[in-house]
Amino acid sequence: MTFPLKLSKKEEAALASLGITDCESLLGHYPFRYEYLEDVPFSKWQPGDKVIFCGTLLGKVSTARFGKRTRSSFVVEASNQHLQVAIFNRPWLARQITPGMLVTIIGRYEGHQKVTAANYNTMNYQAQLGYTAIYHLKSGITPKRFGLLMAEALNQMNADSLVPDNLIQKYQLLKRRQALRQIHFPQSEEEIQTATRTLKYEGFLLFALSLLRKHAQFSDDTKNPKVFDVKKLETLINTQPFTLTSGQKRSLEEILNDLQSPRSMFRLLQGDVGSGKTLVAAIAAYATCLSGQQSAFMVPTEILAYQQFDYFKELLEPYGVRMVLLVASLSAKEKKAIRQELANGLVDIVIGTHALIQEAVNFFDLGLVVTDEQHRFGVLQRTRLLEKGKSPDYLLMSATPIPRTLATIFFGDLAVSTIDTLPAKRKPVKTVLIEKNSLGPVLLQILKLMESGERLYVVCGAIEQSESDVRNVTDIHEALVNEINGRLKKNYTIALLHGKLEASEKERIISEFAAGTTQILVSTTVIEVGINIPAANLMAIYDADRFGLSQLHQLRGRIGRGEKQGYCWLLSGSDDPAALARLRFLTQTTDGFEIARYDLAQRGPGDVLGHRQSGLPNFVLGDLKKDYAILHTAQKDAETIWQNRQEPQYAGLLAEVEKRLGKDDEHSGPL
Repeated sequence: MTFPLKLSKKEEAALASLGITDCESLLGHYPFRYEYLEDVPFSKWQPGDKVIFCGTLLGKVSTARFGKRTRSSFVVEASNQHLQVAIFNRPWLARQITPGMLVTIIGRYEGHQKVTAANYNTMNYQAQLGYTAIYHLKSGITPKRFGLLMAEALNQMNADSLVPDNLIQKYQLLKRRQALRQIHFPQSEEEIQTATRTLKYEGFLLFALSLLRKHAQFSDDTKNPKVFDVKKLETLINTQPFTLTSGQKRSLEEILNDLQSPRSMFRLLQGDVGSGKTLVAAIAAYATCLSGQQSAFMVPTEILAYQQFDYFKELLEPYGVRMVLLVASLSAKEKKAIRQELANGLVDIVIGTHALIQEAVNFFDLGLVVTDEQHRFGVLQRTRLLEKGKSPDYLLMSATPIPRTLATIFFGDLAVSTIDTLPAKRKPVKTVLIEKNSLGPVLLQILKLMESGERLYVVCGAIEQSESDVRNVTDIHEALVNEINGRLKKNYTIALLHGKLEASEKERIISEFAAGTTQILVSTTVIEVGINIPAANLMAIYDADRFGLSQLHQLRGRIGRGEKQGYCWLLSGSDDPAALARLRFLTQTTDGFEIARYDLAQRGPGDVLGHRQSGLPNFVLGDLKKDYAILHTAQKDAETIWQNRQEPQYAGLLAEVEKRLGKDDEHSGPL
């Protein structure tokens, strides 16, 4: 780490946990609020007011103990008044302040010349008045120490403005150094506003340019158009036990047109959970196979890789399509054999995880790359796979729908296909909020439903007990076994699933749950994506308030995938009105687009789409809902800059974009 002050290991660790590793990331750690301290005359104090004053300590500090707590009392002369001050849990206070010293007190006025102090110090009084930035910090570094570090970083800052001068003048923005000084050490409300506006625009501009930069490598690629027998595709489609939805038909037509085009496809296929995106992608892979080329289907987890492989095999193997599964858990001998088959053209479709991007993996003729849940991969991972072919077509798939008004901003010139219809016989999942973090209130109802053969997912946010109070699968699994099979004398097989298990073990557990030999699956969020078990229609989610709505919707998408009714119970012991309001919103809609729009407005694109999708962290200052106009303006300016990127005035800005994309690539492992 490179910082302007020498730090202890504890302080370095605290900063690292916040993502602060150098002066640049330190200066980008913006305050989440400000505290305004004003020197108000004593005559205007009212009981309950927050006050700050400076006075002379009269007499010694006395400290009394109440069990583990302490209460220190002393008298300060200020504003010609003798003020009685009490402060809690400062047993050392008498050693730090002595009679006659000038002391600054910050606290609450109780009336009758009594003050309960929240803090005290002996620093310059006038320097403490005005606005003070308040930051999210971790244990290990104090606000005072962080402020000193920030001040020194600003003093040593040697960075030019990233925003070009013509745009600074056009929008009356601040130079970067001034904006950072005002955001961290403002002198007025107006300074906060102008600094915030400047840094919002800068963040949005970098975001828009990073997208243009990433898309540039695909937009001009040309290829030999794929030639395939459409009648064979129709045969595959017509032999399915269901009819494609209108959304599937429209999206498939768009993708097939791209495959037949001389320009490489760069398309996002988005749709709600259970909308049938995988079938559309599988048909595209079959078309690629018929054209004599290979397809690679990359997914974020081995669990999903096994699921998709089984699905593709059942769907396409009868038509002579040769498929293999390539995941990290295979033996070295198995992986070597698969690599040889891929390189020699003996495989039509490979389904795998990030094992596909290893340097040793080569293709005979890679024509199509599909990434499922694409936001879970880094930019570099996706690029490495594309580079294994000669301008292959590229299809990204996502079950986190993006409102059309925002799709172009997030994906630039990326074409978007949307499956906005669900299979005809699919019933919306009934979702209920239980305002208690316990299965107790609904357990008997669940067991009654299970008597007809239903299966149950129980989802927890942690694997084992930790410092947080989040329920964990280890304890919940044990509790359910004792309660259901013990006290209630049922005879259900209750399995435990989490990410630390070996891949083969996870596959066995899911297979047994799918077969019905296991009836209850207690799991972490490893089941969030791609698990397709139509006979499992019940789900209970502990600590539901700790999850984002889009993630809860993804989890809920594991049930109700057949013709039977699905039921989801959201368990939450939260007393936060905002958190409960979010969960109630989820009980009222099963529309993934509405949920994504709500989640984007509440939490920002990084959380919803995945940090790696943007190549940048969440907009720390920008609010997607309120600042849409700034984002839209920045996008238009970014397009102009990109078209004129050879001009010297844009060199520094574009170098920063490359640097940030490089950092994203360095940390581009699956999330």
